[in-house]
Amino acid sequence: MLYRRNNKGKVINPNDCEEIVKYINGSLKLEFNLDIMPKAKPVLGVDDLLLGLTQHWARDRSVFPTEDDRLDFATIMLIQAYTACRPAELVDGAKSRGRKDPVIDESERQRDDEAGPDIMEDDSDNGMSDHSNDESVFDEDGHDSDGYESDATGDEDRHATSVKDGYIPDVEMEGTAHSIGLEVDEFGDQVRQHKALCYEDVTLWIVKDPRNRGRDVLAMEVCFRFHKGADNKPKPTIFLLREHPLPILCPISHILARAIRDDAIQVDGYDKAKPFFSTQLKKDAVKVHWKAEWLKRPLFRKSVRTESGGWKKAMEEAMRYAVYAFYLVRLGRDLGSEDRWTSYCFRRGHVNAILGVAPDPVVDQVMRHDPLTGCIGNAYLNGRVGFNVQDAYLERDPSADGLTRAFTHMSIRCNPEQYGLLKHAPQEELVKYRQLQRDLKNGEKRYRDEMTKVYQDVCRRRIHDEELERQLNGLAGEEVAEPAVQHQLAVRTELQGVLCDFNMNLDPRSITKRKIQAIDLFVALAALREVRKPHTSSLKEQRSSRLPGTAPCSVPLKIDPTQCIVCFGDMALPYNSRIYKFSRVSHMMDHVENIHLRRMPVAGNYRCFHPNCEPLGDFLETLGEFKSHVLKVHGCKLRA
Repeated sequence: MLYRRNNKGKVINPNDCEEIVKYINGSLKLEFNLDIMPKAKPVLGVDDLLLGLTQHWARDRSVFPTEDDRLDFATIMLIQAYTACRPAELVDGAKSRGRKDPVIDESERQRDDEAGPDIMEDDSDNGMSDHSNDESVFDEDGHDSDGYESDATGDEDRHATSVKDGYIPDVEMEGTAHSIGLEVDEFGDQVRQHKALCYEDVTLWIVKDPRNRGRDVLAMEVCFRFHKGADNKPKPTIFLLREHPLPILCPISHILARAIRDDAIQVDGYDKAKPFFSTQLKKDAVKVHWKAEWLKRPLFRKSVRTESGGWKKAMEEAMRYAVYAFYLVRLGRDLGSEDRWTSYCFRRGHVNAILGVAPDPVVDQVMRHDPLTGCIGNAYLNGRVGFNVQDAYLERDPSADGLTRAFTHMSIRCNPEQYGLLKHAPQEELVKYRQLQRDLKNGEKRYRDEMTKVYQDVCRRRIHDEELERQLNGLAGEEVAEPAVQHQLAVRTELQGVLCDFNMNLDPRSITKRKIQAIDLFVALAALREVRKPHTSSLKEQRSSRLPGTAPCSVPLKIDPTQCIVCFGDMALPYNSRIYKFSRVSHMMDHVENIHLRRMPVAGNYRCFHPNCEPLGDFLETLGEFKSHVLKVHGCKLRA
């Protein structure tokens, strides 16, 4: 595969392939003691999905560029789990530089690299190594260096990565989407620009109450067009998604929140969740239409920097595969998972769930595989046998215990006592970790990930061994109270309470009320933004019980000399982030210059970001006039 990528898709001679394999399995294997056993195929089941979503919404301390990205990430996880689609069918699958936290600027990333292992204390550290080029190198399990995976083998894989299929080697794709056509056709109609899930691929239905339970139900059809090899053999597949009583597992609630947030619904008045759940239809079903300008736009879009240094959702560019892969790996790492979380874990979990339940043609249709290829058996079957063979041999009921289901999923191998941040760990754990940090600094950088993995394995083994010793000695284990997570945004704290309510014994009216509340909170949260905490030992967090994005009463015209004038007027930020005071005026000046002013246009007028000056628009003609205005009117001096 590396040969084809470096030679414009040219296929290597089969005889040469055999000679290469013989050389690897012969001379190289003996000389370097190579391990040629295939890697594990981890599977994400429903319990793993619920564990990950609970971590994502309730316990995660990581920062996203916008809270829109937090909603999109959870929605993609649900769609992947329910449909077994590849992530490139949902987002822009063009390979590019990735595996970095998109929140961190290049200047911050350079500082983080210089800081060494100490940066591991921060909750936004990506914990992943960087690569200096855009070319992806696959290992024997189908994983490449950017977190992508491949389920194809042999001729199918060669066919999928050829130039004919659209693979263009050595092309920088950063900042552009995978284009598949012109902007308008000969009739003047807009032509689709992205190989990603767009609004026209999603159809929302309100269906007449089928069981006379008191309200109509929502259903959603999702059409996947751009599967693997679609350019040569299209197999569009349509999935029907249904409501779920729990909002955290309801895909329709997430997608509906995305549509309300985008204002994509054509009929006026449907800008809240309640109208969708209070209909009384006389006909069988009603289709909810999207606005014409949104049909060709991606459902999941990337976040881009604004001129003031903040973030906002792009209108046209799709989210990148590398960004989604980074978020997924970070989630699994924060959970303390022994296995690496990748998008194909959902795909394997889905096919293992429907095997034996659905007919073989349905399984092939869901996976978009040709029959008799053997791809499922080679690439998707769980390496851990999902059947109680012991009881079957003993002529007992094989389904009598729950161990089989528990051990075939990934959640049992997660660290239940992971502290998240070092400051939450006991003192003895801090001492051990500091010693490991000093050892890591003396080694090469390429070994850091390996050392971290060894340390995590030792911690997991110690936890289980200590529990066995306590059980043997008859000692009761101490229950460790889970540390409360203090979210920056009050709306997220309120949403956490709704999503973590797993009570299924509610009447239909209460279930509907909970779902409406969750969707409204999804929309409210997506309009706000968290900020990454600065790396400073003198950080003084200013706690406030006020709602984020709101001032206590009137907004003062004069601000503190150590406050940022741009952040002060950003109503999407939490209140304590807007009024944050730097320890020195010089630090505030550096922040304004490096984060905000360097993204403003060199030519053109400037505007003041103070709430009282916002209605005036771009009334400042030069950068010098802007800085003079900020000093004279608002009492904040910027660097000349």
